[in-house]
Amino acid sequence: MPVLLDEMLNKGWTVNISDKEDIQECILRKNGKEVSCVLWKHASGENTDKKWYVVQLKTQVGEKWTDIDFELFGDIRKGEKMLENKEYYFKDYLYFGYFFIETHTDKDNNIIGFEMRYAPSHTDRAKRAELLCEDMTGECLHVKEQGEIELKHGVKYVLPLNNKEKTLQLRRLNKVEWGKYVYVIFLIEGERREIVATIPYQAKFILCRDENGSSHIKVEGYDTAVHSEAKIVSLGAY
Repeated sequence: MPVLLDEMLNKGWTVNISDKEDIQECILRKNGKEVSCVLWKHASGENTDKKWYVVQLKTQVGEKWTDIDFELFGDIRKGEKMLENKEYYFKDYLYFGYFFIETHTDKDNNIIGFEMRYAPSHTDRAKRAELLCEDMTGECLHVKEQGEIELKHGVKYVLPLNNKEKTLQLRRLNKVEWGKYVYVIFLIEGERREIVATIPYQAKFILCRDENGSSHIKVEGYDTAVHSEAKIVSLGAY
């Protein structure tokens, strides 16, 4: 997201659009299936010609969840039973939480649908996060041994991951009022920057490395009434 409407139409979807408004709620249809959407007529980058983009999708039409298969981030699939240790909700704290991906379940915790909302233009999230995050301290630590290290925000941690040397950063999103208690975990390799996770609460961050070189970050929320168990952020895929 966002998706050019033309790409959806080229894949067989149909939709009825009015010429009166640049933002419209519509129904996408294909092979008897229906999906609710919001379309935004938008000029992107140096291109001054406005084009239609899909900026919101919801597999619900009226009060009924549609019978349509889907797969979301993290290998989330329709019909699977929700697991306690798996992420099913994404909220983009770089935009005050207005953009998100949310999964919906039935009374038995089986996934039946999703809603996704995003901006009308593509954004480099890592660059935006860096603009909103605190400045780095200049301190740099090289991590080679196994064990646990409590991470400090603003410090660079250089460590081997998947046979490559990468830099780990924990930074606070504190240059904007809504982000002062949001932490962003970056992994950097050369010019490439990736956001591993955003954590919207105050916590202790512990880098854990085992004898095989596998690494993860254990996030222990200070408010144990809300965060009774640590969140595990895996670094294995990076």
